[in-house]
Amino acid sequence: MYKKSGAPSARTLNLLWFVTLSAPLLIGGALWYLVRFADYQSAGELVPQEMLWQLALGAMALSLLVARPLRNFIMSPEAVARRPLTGRKADTAPSAVAAAKVHTSMFVLLGMLDAVAFIIVAFSFLHADATLALLNGVYALVLAVIAKPDFVTLTRDTERALRQGTPDSPGDPMESAFWKEKWHKQELGFHLPFVNPVLKRNLPAFDLAAGARVFVPLCGKTLDMGWLLAQGHPVVGAELSELAVRQLFEELGVTPEVDDWAGGQRWRHGELTVFQGDLFQLTAEQLGPVDLVYDRAALVALPEVMRARYAPHLRALTGAAPQLLITFEYDPAEMDGPPFPVFAEEVRRLYQDHYTLRELSRQDVIENQDRFKEAGVTAFVQVAWKLNPAAG
Repeated sequence: MYKKSGAPSARTLNLLWFVTLSAPLLIGGALWYLVRFADYQSAGELVPQEMLWQLALGAMALSLLVARPLRNFIMSPEAVARRPLTGRKADTAPSAVAAAKVHTSMFVLLGMLDAVAFIIVAFSFLHADATLALLNGVYALVLAVIAKPDFVTLTRDTERALRQGTPDSPGDPMESAFWKEKWHKQELGFHLPFVNPVLKRNLPAFDLAAGARVFVPLCGKTLDMGWLLAQGHPVVGAELSELAVRQLFEELGVTPEVDDWAGGQRWRHGELTVFQGDLFQLTAEQLGPVDLVYDRAALVALPEVMRARYAPHLRALTGAAPQLLITFEYDPAEMDGPPFPVFAEEVRRLYQDHYTLRELSRQDVIENQDRFKEAGVTAFVQVAWKLNPAAG
């Protein structure tokens, strides 16, 4: 796990950068000493000396030309944020993850830039050509100057990309593999072993008719689904993880029918349907009529950039059906999600143009949130919202 204290600083990265790329010059100086004072002799010419110089100078010139474009490609904040990073827990602070990913990416770039220099070093030793080795060392220093990344800016921008959620970045909650791995490892801190009291307490506020159909996005294997069924409501869920859906039906003690839809598989038994796969591929026609959306863990599971996409998709998907929405509020400087903090201002920004909003309850539940409490989070407020379609 990378911690803030263990992540290299920009000053350290600058030092590592120049030390690594100054190595060819140090080696060239050593070869010059061996040739001049230790009577070091050529081990045999693999290519004619004139051709070696032509090839070496051409390779140096080409490397100097492509160094900055290569740096910009390898070290863009988006590319760095997507780069895999092993040994990191999902709740590691983005600042530490960004620094660690920049560190890893720097050595990827250094490996590519150093390749030409060390090939020339090898030929210089074979030919006992100290002049070429010294020139190669100067070339490597010039390369270090023109291709050096701005590590302070890069780390800051990479952290921003991680916080916003970079598509397809392993280990980030925007990537499907992140949640699938959570289920595979049974890291289910987001799963309650009981029916959510917020649901039981606030469902009557919606005055649902008998048989009203409830949609639960990103449902997991929540016990709330079985409870809603027991209240006489058909339930439809959407969930990314096939393992979660399988466990849901197994724990309900029923055998579903399974068929395909565009985004994955549809699992059905009686009044329960779950669309396993990509929620953003689900259409209103496939979903069918919805009388209530119970958003217990969907909005808060997504990074901010995805929440801005999710809210209008959910509205279109359900025909702006009423919602029982649960959000959490805590200081993101104390710990990063998921679940992510979603404050009242953002709820209003996402929904107030199409819904009337009413806060149903607000309670600090930090004593029940061991992972956040152990990380030093001082308050973890659970807020229940009632969203009704706006008139007109």
